[in-house]
Amino acid sequence: PKDEVSGSGESSSLIWTAPQMRAVTKWYMVSGNRDALKFATELKNYIMQPKFWGGKVEVDGVCGPEHAHWFGHYHGRMTVLQALIDYAIAVNDYQLKEFVRQGYEYCRQFGIARIGFFPDWVPPSPGTNSQGCGTGRIIGLAIKLSDSGIGDYWDDVDQYIRNMGTEMQIVDPEPLKKVAAASPAHAVKPGVETGDNVIERTIGSYFGINTPTHAEMTQSWGCCTSNGTQGLFYAWEGALRYDKEQRVARVNLLLNRASKWLDVDSHLPYKGKVVLHNKTARMIFVRIPGWVDKGAVKCKVDQRATPALWSGNYLLFPKVKKGQEVIIEFPMVIE
Repeated sequence: PKDEVSGSGESSSLIWTAPQMRAVTKWYMVSGNRDALKFATELKNYIMQPKFWGGKVEVDGVCGPEHAHWFGHYHGRMTVLQALIDYAIAVNDYQLKEFVRQGYEYCRQFGIARIGFFPDWVPPSPGTNSQGCGTGRIIGLAIKLSDSGIGDYWDDVDQYIRNMGTEMQIVDPEPLKKVAAASPAHAVKPGVETGDNVIERTIGSYFGINTPTHAEMTQSWGCCTSNGTQGLFYAWEGALRYDKEQRVARVNLLLNRASKWLDVDSHLPYKGKVVLHNKTARMIFVRIPGWVDKGAVKCKVDQRATPALWSGNYLLFPKVKKGQEVIIEFPMVIE
């Protein structure tokens, strides 16, 4: 690939190298193929060249390339950071994990991170909008960093998925019908376009142009749909994890989640209450969001009060039985 860096702070070769690196890294992780690892390492070394890193404007004394600063296409850079964290996890490279962690926290400074609104370009240009691509990717990145042990970003994930991570998805056909009815007639070009059940087939896709308060219904892009729905999967999968050998369940997000191990019934954000219906676990960890007053948390097992046992940010229920119901309650906080 060409080495020239474009005016946007990146080259197309960097953006296209990252998916290849992720693919061969994943293949190494499932197969143990040493040639795949060698190839992934070569691609990692290419991506890590200092010329691809550094913010457009740096404070004196800050070495941006050492801290994963960058400028350019937000979604594209998320792809690069995801490739790097995959590799770092595969080979247990602490320094690379730390590099990606700093890159993530740099990315989090743009837009309105508390609601998962991120610009499509850094630095943001006038009229900046958010895309399903960037939000979906950063959800995955935050979860992988949390899984890697380099940080705890579940509170971030919770904010991203509850706001822009779901609000950018098209779920209601009625506004689309109104837009279509008010639009001028359009002759479909056979072989290039289709008019077959367009609105119905659009449900579930993601808007391509979004602001904190609205979406442009004229824009729904293929990249935003594929990456926005990845964000939904990452949050769904990460919300509940289970160790089959140890029969230990770990609830990371207080979202509704059904599984063959236990079901999570969440009353958030309307009420500070979560009910777990245990099926197979003998031990359950439940992560409580950072905004909750730990001293006000109350727990019950089968309607009987039980002391709140803490392991970091997680409530621990060490001896639960099949069919038991765990109830956790706490005061809600409205901001």
